[in-house]
Amino acid sequence: MVVRSGTSLKPLMILGSVEAIKGMVKAGLGCAVLPGMAVADKESQGELVVGPLTPKLSRRLCVIVRQDKRLDIGLRKTLACPQVAVGRGAANQ
Repeated sequence: MVVRSGTSLKPLMILGSVEAIKGMVKAGLGCAVLPGMAVADKESQGELVVGPLTPKLSRRLCVIVRQDKRLDIGLRKTLACPQVAVGRGAANQ
């Protein structure tokens, strides 16, 4: 809706935790876009109006590891997944 209307969003405040964001919304100081899991708890359901975004938003996440890090088995398996691009500049692919 916002993109289609040509409107741009400009955050007025950036907070460091989901709980702080929910607290600001509960206090009537704005609205927020949060992951669904962040508002699935019973406390949020009773105090906040929660609805899906249309169209759905998506984002690209990156795995970063120190170049000299010894990889444990869990990290090796994660990096071996076909969905994980590994290498310098992989985030730009």
